[in-house]
Amino acid sequence: AGIDKLEQAVLEGQGKKLVGEYSADYKTRTFLKSIPSLMGWATVPSVAAPASSESWRAIGFHRFARSSDRL
Repeated sequence: AGIDKLEQAVLEGQGKKLVGEYSADYKTRTFLKSIPSLMGWATVPSVAAPASSESWRAIGFHRFARSSDRL
């Protein structure tokens, strides 16, 4: 699945189902590994993402501020 579909799944509250999944694609794998962090950060929208985080650059932090998913 593309990152857009995975991102939408997290936004719809399905992030827990994706935790621990694997992809051969580097960007998708990086996104999948970051899901627990993304779900945690979604509750703190005023905190800026670290500049060195590959997953934060691949996707927008602001899109996860609306996430209904919680750990």
